[in-house]
Parts: sequence; C-alpha cells; structure tokens
Amino acid sequence: MCTKKESHNLLNEATRPVAYSKRTVGQFNLSMIWFGFAVQLIIFMLAGQLYPSCSVMEILIALILGNTVPAIVIYFTQELGVKYGLSYGTLVRVMFGIKGGILPGWLRAVPAIFWFGFQTWLCAGAVDAVCIMIWDYSNINLWIIVFGILQIFTTFYGIRFIRILNLFSSPALLLMGCILTYLLLHGSGTTLGEVLALKGDGSGSLAGATMAFIGGWATLACSIQDIVKDCKVPDGEKTNWSKLNLRYCVSQWLGMVPASVLFGFIGVLSMALTGEWNPTLAISAVVGDVSIPLAILCEFFIVFATWTTNPGANLLNPAYVICATFPKKVNFKAAVLLAGIIGLAIMPWKASGDIQTIMNYVGSALGPVAGIMIGDYIFVRKRKIALSDLYISKGGGYHYWNGVNWAAVLAYVISVVVSLFFPNWMYTVGLLAAIVLYVPLMKGWVLKKYPDSLLDYSLNEEWLK
Repeated sequence: MCTKKESHNLLNEATRPVAYSKRTVGQFNLSMIWFGFAVQLIIFMLAGQLYPSCSVMEILIALILGNTVPAIVIYFTQELGVKYGLSYGTLVRVMFGIKGGILPGWLRAVPAIFWFGFQTWLCAGAVDAVCIMIWDYSNINLWIIVFGILQIFTTFYGIRFIRILNLFSSPALLLMGCILTYLLLHGSGTTLGEVLALKGDGSGSLAGATMAFIGGWATLACSIQDIVKDCKVPDGEKTNWSKLNLRYCVSQWLGMVPASVLFGFIGVLSMALTGEWNPTLAISAVVGDVSIPLAILCEFFIVFATWTTNPGANLLNPAYVICATFPKKVNFKAAVLLAGIIGLAIMPWKASGDIQTIMNYVGSALGPVAGIMIGDYIFVRKRKIALSDLYISKGGGYHYWNGVNWAAVLAYVISVVVSLFFPNWMYTVGLLAAIVLYVPLMKGWVLKKYPDSLLDYSLNEEWLK
C-alpha cells in the first residue's frame, strides 16, 4: 500500500483508513443505526428528571433543539470520516498532534465507558425485574455481567454487525415505544392532552434543558467518524462537500430526532404519571398492574433498546481510542474487552441521580474539541488531510512540538474556561470560542513553523483504494 510503510509505526488494523471499496453503510442503514442510538434509556431518564422543573412542552421543545444542534455540528465534522475513512482517535492527531491527540481521544472515550456501564446496569435491572415477576429471583450483579459480555461480543464485529442489528430492531423498537406510551396512559387513566398541558414548577429553563440534551450527543458529534467511516461514497461526490455531507446529515437527523422526541416523551410521561424516572420501576408500577405478560414484554423492550445503543455508541469509540493510544500493543477486540471491563468495574450507576449535571459537563468538555476539529478541517486545512503522516511517530507533518500542537491545547483550555461562565450555553460557547481562538493561532503561528509543504498528500489515493 505504501512505500513508506516501514515508518508507519502508529498503524494497526483498527486505525487504518477504511477503503472506499470496503464501505457497507448507506443512507437508510445510517438512519436505522441512529434510530437505534436514539432509543436509549439515558434520554428516557434525562427527560424524566427534567420534570417538573420544566413543563412537558418545554421538555419536548428542548428535545427537538437539543438533538438538532448536534446534527448541525455533525454536518461539519462527519466528512472527516466519510471522505477519509478515519476513526476519531486517529484523526484528532491532525489537530492536536501525534501525541497530543491522546487528550481529545480520551475526553471522548471516558464518558463513553461511563455510559456503557451505566446503561448495562439499567438493562440488568430490566432483566432482574422479569426474573422477579416469573421466578421471584433477583441477582442484578449476575445480569450486569451477562449483558456486559453480550454487548462486548456484539462490538467485536464492529459497525457491520451493529448495522444489521439496528436494521431489524428499529421497527420493533418503534412499535414497542408506541405500545408503552399507550399502556402508561391507559394504566393511569390519563389522556395525551392532559399530559401535554402539564406545567412545571419554574425552577428549570428551556436553555438548560436543551443544553442537557446537547450534552448527551456531544460525544457522538465529535466522534461520528467512528460510524460514518464505513459510509459509501459515490464516485461523483468524493470532492463535493455539500452533496456528500447533506446526503448523510439528513439520514442522521431523520433517525436521531423523531426517535429521541418519542422516547424522551415516554420518560416525561413515566415521571409525570408514576414519579419514577427509572424505566424499569415505571413499567413495573404501571404496566405490571395491567398485565404481567405485557410488563415482561416492555422490560425486554428496555433490554433490546440498550443492546442496539450501547455497543455502537459507547464501546466502539473507546476501543478505537485505545488502539490509537497503543497501536502496537492492543488489537481491536482486546480494546473492546478492556473498555467493557472498565465500564462495569467503575460502577457508574452510583451517579444515577445526577444525569443532567453529567450531561452538561460532558458538553462543556467536548464542545471545544468539535470547534477545533471544524476550525482546522474547514478553515485551516481546506478539507485536506495527509493520511500517510498520521502514522509516523517522529518527523511527520503532524508531529509539531514533540508530538503536541500547543495551539490546539491552548485554544481548548481557554474555550473550556470561557464556556463555564455561560452554564446554560456551555457547549455552544465552547465550540464557537475554540474556532475563534484556534484558526488565528494556526495561521499566525503554527503554520509558519510547520507549513503544509511538510505534508505528504501523494499517497492518499493509495490508502483509500
């Protein structure tokens, strides 16, 4: 593939660009993947915890806005993956440097590992509830281990298996979501109109609720390349930025926003009618009184929803980041296993009462990373990446100062600090501040010392064949 292969000591199978001929994900497939991602219990729980501080209508508006803003960010960040077939953990070397790229890589991987363990716990609770209903047997720790192993094995086969899983599961999840909504309303004797008219106590705000939902997708808005690097690229669109991005951005929005609104509403409905934001307890309280078989079916819906979300959203990226951090020591399957074990060992469910706060801080940490990615790729590099230089530990064009681009580090730190002064807008402020700071630092400082002439673009076509 490459005449300088012997110098590519940061290369392994997990970090290698995905060749165009090996891409398997189309527009419809991507929508189904996102639908599976959006049917996740975190959205259910977060929406439930926002009531009654916000009204039901405010939460629904926040759901739409909080899912649309990340979709807009994705429009500008996804091409790094679609065009070049790169994972997030590899491509951030362009902006932060060969060694500096470890920082944004782990800023994304740590919350993903946290959410993997957290959602596994929620799913284990659903399995435990079923066992109690049928056999009066409870052992949630066992189900955490069993379901964790199942998800780890799912992730071993990467986005291809996740694509197939979500293709078949999405219609079933949509049907079950509608059934669960009906059962919650019917079991409580409440109409849909009455729920939509519920007012909050005024202690929350639309901006704060929106920021919380943005924080939920801030991770994937940065690392969407881990998913779209397997997206097909028609020959006529390889250099057409608007067509290429619009093609897949629309697919992602259609899979992401309607599903998030539906299942976020189920969370609000659950909290308003039962006082429970935990879906397992809500189903047991309301649906269990109507029909035990239906309650069991709904609990399995939770299991299925988690299985379609967790592997792709929360294990795939940490595995790629681990492979990028230790390219010669850890292969992809070992990285998946390591991330999964850590996610369960830290027991993140102990923070279950602080979901909104966690979401806000995740957003504040990753907003500036997205801004630096956008600023570098669009305004500094003019959408050009030298693939060969990404895998050279010393002497390559992305080595900068001993492997670190201090312009990116400086822009990141300042942007995070600035965003903290705007608690309801941390993600947006951090993202915009990073662009404003990073671009002039690169053009006025870094590129004068490390110009584009040091980069080798000549082998890009060979890498992507």
